Amino acid sequence: MILQMLITMAAGWVQRHQQQVIAYLSEENRLLKAQLGHRRLQLTNTERRRLAALARPRPSTPARGCHNRHA
Repeated sequence: MILQMLITMAAGWVQRHQQQVIAYLSEENRLLKAQLGHRRLQLTNTERRRLAALARPRPSTPARGCHNRHA
């Protein structure tokens, strides 16, 4: 019972921390966009790939040794 309460408290703290980080980054993003005005960001191909990789969810990978090499 005590372990469950501790886990619940830790999960709540992590969630609040994540929400604070998201709020900060959202506001920072808004401010930086305001400074840019109507100009577009000039991204390199590497930067575009990094953003694209973060924008889509990663597929779950099978456990080591559980994939079929002859498929």
